Amino acid sequence: MTDIVPINLSDLVTPATPDQLLQTSLNIATDIGLPTTSWQAVQMIPDVIEVNATIAADYSTTVALMAQGGYASYAALMVDGEGQPITVWMTLIAHEWYNVTRAPSSFAAGPVSLSNALGVSHSYDPNNPLHFENLTTHATYTSVGTGSVAPSTTSTVNVQADVAGSGSTTGAGVTLSITTPLNGVTVSPLADALVGSDEESNAALLQRGQYKRATLCPISATDQPSPVPGGARGAYEYVAMTIPQAGSASAVPPYAVTSPITRATSQLNTGSGIVTVYIANASGAPSAPDVAAVDSAIQNLAVPECITVRTVAATVVQLDVTATVYIKTGTVGAADAATNILDDLSSYFASVPIGGYTTTAPNILPLIDIEDTIKQANANTIDVAMSVPAAPPSMSANGVPELGPGSTITVVFT
Repeated sequence: MTDIVPINLSDLVTPATPDQLLQTSLNIATDIGLPTTSWQAVQMIPDVIEVNATIAADYSTTVALMAQGGYASYAALMVDGEGQPITVWMTLIAHEWYNVTRAPSSFAAGPVSLSNALGVSHSYDPNNPLHFENLTTHATYTSVGTGSVAPSTTSTVNVQADVAGSGSTTGAGVTLSITTPLNGVTVSPLADALVGSDEESNAALLQRGQYKRATLCPISATDQPSPVPGGARGAYEYVAMTIPQAGSASAVPPYAVTSPITRATSQLNTGSGIVTVYIANASGAPSAPDVAAVDSAIQNLAVPECITVRTVAATVVQLDVTATVYIKTGTVGAADAATNILDDLSSYFASVPIGGYTTTAPNILPLIDIEDTIKQANANTIDVAMSVPAAPPSMSANGVPELGPGSTITVVFT
């Protein structure tokens, strides 16, 4: 039996180079009896043949791109002559094939706190706005709406980046420079990050379209092959975990959350026909605005007709850890060693999927994982004696663990 070899697009349509087409033209001329090895000094024929070869090569590239653009997975890989992604074609394909609209870039926006030491009010409006700059990244921002910086107090001004995209992001704790001269006014460090996002990439747009299509054929990964691993569940979870972060949540396009969703799982409520999608971020349960934003995105981007989906924040389960850790003398200080362990435990709990793991029992945290996390937190850790938890902690099907405030790490040097 002959093996079936997959056909690639390049097997069907490959653009020709000007040199290849020039040689083809010369070969044809030779075949019909025209001289191709010697030319009169004033003849334009060689130049005309070379020009036509260049034009034909451009058409050849266009034909290849048109063929490539007819297949969604290939369209996502299309690049122009400078190697930059061709987004317009993929935007059309995504809309026509999946009824999915590319998420546009977003502007970083949020509140900036200003302190006015003088007894003079400074007003601003769209015609006379306040301007700010991140002196490190040189991202600039402009005040939104109408208001005033009140005298002898602290005021909050909402700003928006002048240019959309991730380059407009400024992290929490950074102090913007106010470039509009205001006597007696100083800027406080940002309490919350101003976060902008880039336009959705071709690869992400393709994947989102494929996940949406999978909702029409919800075959699980354990059954027969599906367009997307996990079928419909994969679609809901993918949408939840790919919504960009911004200074404030948005339940309308472009969707945004204040803290990225890092974990998601979906469960079918038997007998009701309702699918519940549980979501969590790295810290645990998302805020109500973030849950609303995720739910809106799922409803509009991934839920097919006749299916009911609801989005719910995961339930945080606090787990205390008490352990005595034996470390070789001179490796690290006791306080630092304990801090390293608690930090690594927090990171481990933040990575645990919703509902925990199924090993010796469903929905648990294996003790060995907790012990290994403690052992790996510091070099030359010899042994760990863990008293709490004494048995694998149980999790609810929609629970996520969080390191409890009663956690105690005792370091003993040997």
